[in-house]
Order: sequence, then C-alpha cells, then structure tokens
Amino acid sequence: MKTSIYRSTVLLALAFLLTGCLTQKPKWMVEFISDPDALNHTFANDSGLILYAHELGGNLVIEHFDSLGTNTHTSSMQIDLDQSKGFVALPNGNFFTSGNAPETVSYVDTSAETFWQGATTTSLQEGETFDIAGTYGYQGNLALYGAVQAGGNDTKGIIIIVDEFGNETSNFSIEGVTRFNEITTEPSGNIAVQTTNQIITLSDTFAEIGRFTLPSGKSLIALSLDHPVLFVSSGADIQRVDANGIIKWTYDNPDISSIKGQSTDENGNIVVWGDKASYNVFNMKTDLATFDKITINGERQWLFQSEDKMNVIKYVGIDHRSNGDTTVSYQGWKGELAGLLIGGTTATPVRVTRMIQHDTISALGNRATHRVEPARTEVYAQCGFLCIGITSETEGHCESLDVAYIDKNIVTVSKVCGAANDDAVKVSYF
Repeated sequence: MKTSIYRSTVLLALAFLLTGCLTQKPKWMVEFISDPDALNHTFANDSGLILYAHELGGNLVIEHFDSLGTNTHTSSMQIDLDQSKGFVALPNGNFFTSGNAPETVSYVDTSAETFWQGATTTSLQEGETFDIAGTYGYQGNLALYGAVQAGGNDTKGIIIIVDEFGNETSNFSIEGVTRFNEITTEPSGNIAVQTTNQIITLSDTFAEIGRFTLPSGKSLIALSLDHPVLFVSSGADIQRVDANGIIKWTYDNPDISSIKGQSTDENGNIVVWGDKASYNVFNMKTDLATFDKITINGERQWLFQSEDKMNVIKYVGIDHRSNGDTTVSYQGWKGELAGLLIGGTTATPVRVTRMIQHDTISALGNRATHRVEPARTEVYAQCGFLCIGITSETEGHCESLDVAYIDKNIVTVSKVCGAANDDAVKVSYF
C-alpha cells in the first residue's frame, strides 16, 4: 500500500514537472438567482470575508461568505444603483458606483448595511451641470471625470474627488481643456488624460508631467511609469514615449493583430492581449488566447497562449502580483464535429464547448496554475455562418460576469446556461 501511494505521488510530481501546472477546479460554488445583465460583483473586506453584490427584484442584495463557502449572512437594501460609469470596490468591502451625473453617485457600507445616493459637488456654479465620463479609485475615494456643461455645451474638463460621505474634497481642471474624454491609470497613481487631441500626463497629486498632441493613427493604450504607451494601427506596433511624446522605443508585435486590452504592473512592464484569428472547417474563427508581456526597455519578457484553441474569445480580467506572477482570465468556445446526421440534409452538427479559464503565469512565462470553471456543452447544426442550436447537453458556465483577485485566490461570478432558471448565476472560489 505504501509503495502504491509512493508511486502515485511520484507520478503526480512528474506530471506537474512536465506540464508546469495542475488543473484546479473551484474549491466551492454557490448558485443564486440574479439579473445577469445588472449588478454582479465580487470583492472582499479587510477581514477576508468574500462579498457578492447583485441586484434582485430591483433591490441591492449582498451575500457574505466565509472561507468554506458558507453563506453566513444576506443583506438587502432598497436602492437602485447606476453603475454605467463605474464600480469601485474599496479594501474595507465598501464600494462606490456612478452613472453620468452627481445625483447617481452612490456609496454602500456593506457591514453597516447603509448607503447614500447623490454626491455634493461644490465646484459647480448655478446653471452648470457635470457630465461624468468615467470614474476610478483615488486614495480610498472616488474620482469622477468628464466635463462641466452650461447650456448643454462643454465649458471645462474636470476631475472631482468625492469622499465616503458624498462630499467633494477637491477638484482639478486644465486651462483651455473643455472635456476629459478618458483617463488611463497606473499602479503608482499617475494618470494620463486624453482630451480631444492631446495626451496630458499627471502625477498622483495632479501635477502636470508633460503633454503632446496624439498623432494620427495612434491611440493611447497604457501608462508605464509616467510614460504613455501607444498602439500604432498600421503594423500593430507598440511604442513607449515620454510625457512629451518623444519615442523611447518601438516594439514590433508579430503575434497579436487585434489588441483587445492592456495593463501595466507596478514596475511599468506592459501586458497586451488579443488574437490573430483564423478559420476552421466550421466557419468559426479560432485562435489561442494570447498575452504578450513587454519590459519597460521594449523587450519581450514572455508570450503566453491558452492550451485550447477557441473562438469568440473574450478577455475578462488580469492581476499582477508583486513577485512577478500574472493571472489572466478569458473565455471562449471550442468546436468539434458531433458525428451525427440530421434527417436528409447535409448539415453537419457541431458540438460547442463554452469555457472560462484562469491561468497564473510566472515571471519566466511558465503556466504555474490552470483553473477552469465547469464547461457548458451544446450541439449546433452546421449551416454556414448561421448556426442553429439543436440540443443542450450539459449545464455549465457560459459567460463570465465578474472576476476578483483576492491575495492568491480568485472569486468569480458566471452565468449558468442549461440551469432550470435562466437567471441562475454561480459564485465560485478558487
């Protein structure tokens, strides 16, 4: 018996060394009825308690879980949250949401089960309104950015900081700039403001570092140690420039023709992701989920791709750890012939497997951990570019709604297809 156990352990260790990782399934999963198209967010408080906020029957409902997945407490509040311009979770488990106007800004205290709605913005004058373009977390508060409007016209681009009591604590604007269209943040707290045709880099205290006119054919995709990172549409190249637009290096990106997202770690290294799709015999675009990590010197640190070829790839999350590890989350479909014939037609059924996966990549580019959600299998009739579902085989996770990275763990919310109730979602803990 001891010899058998020993051999099994050795085989397991050899498998780990050969593959670089072991596939992990969730430690626990809990199913809820929720509105998949509304509020679905997971996060944690400073005590490590897992929280899931969702909307049910027009009310905000918060579920509280311990480390074993026990739902220890459920709270419900009669509040309708508009999160169209942002959801910002705080380390204490409380959170902000915002729509496009100050009266839609909300703050929820999850432990006290209280909330307020409507922020007080003292910088606005009579007859002025604040059109909020977006939000981000700022030193434990909420940063709102967009434009001050008078008579329906933009008059001043502005950032307004709102505290946990709903009061404006400070604001920032730039002379001559009538709107902040988009803001790119980095871990250090620096930001890049994109106006109509300029990129303006600011410190975490809003001191200007530099500005330049954005050239035609280029777009801002990231901020790396106060250096804007640009995507060049012709050639799919990536450039790191200084705060005044002077090119520091150009990276020839041979593996991703369509960049779908980007992120920077605390050391300024850049990860971009996307795909270069090809067609298979089922007329479905297939590719590997692809991630490219570039150092601040413009060199490739690693190229990482999914194990399975997929189509309809969506990238749903990324997390950078201080030890250099990166966790990435993505989903897609994998198709294969079902081996059946339908009546007298020439249609060939295709079995489609919907997958949601999470991989942790080491600083050397190796897959350290491979996590998978329960897959969903469906069969479709092959009919050119239009496929018709003919059978549903297994219940499984078909759409990622939220991913939260908590220490070395992952908490997710996923829509469950094939469940008895179409509004079924599952909270999973890895």
